[in-house]
Amino acid sequence: MENNTIILTRKIQIYIDCDDKKKRATYYDRLFDWQNIIFRASNIVLSHQFLQDSLKDLIYLTTEVKVKLVDRNTDEEGILNTSRMNTTYRLLSAYFKGEIPTDILSTLNTTL
Repeated sequence: MENNTIILTRKIQIYIDCDDKKKRATYYDRLFDWQNIIFRASNIVLSHQFLQDSLKDLIYLTTEVKVKLVDRNTDEEGILNTSRMNTTYRLLSAYFKGEIPTDILSTLNTTL
């Protein structure tokens, strides 16, 4: 039985239209900083989402404790103030606000 899987890899090339070498280097540095922030932010979001999904399966935490990782407005035993998606966005904005545009963080959160 042969598996017919195709792995597709795409690269994005960015060319900065600027004649000044110092400005161009500054723009590239900012792009690399944003790439690093996105890498860290995606790890935070996925770890947080995994924890929210997996915490309900830990049996030793449920002994005589009746709490759920859901929004308080939808379930009376919930302990979260907002939805799952909003909790991760608030976490990202707390860590990276001012370092990267928030619309990038919002799109990342929605995608993940």
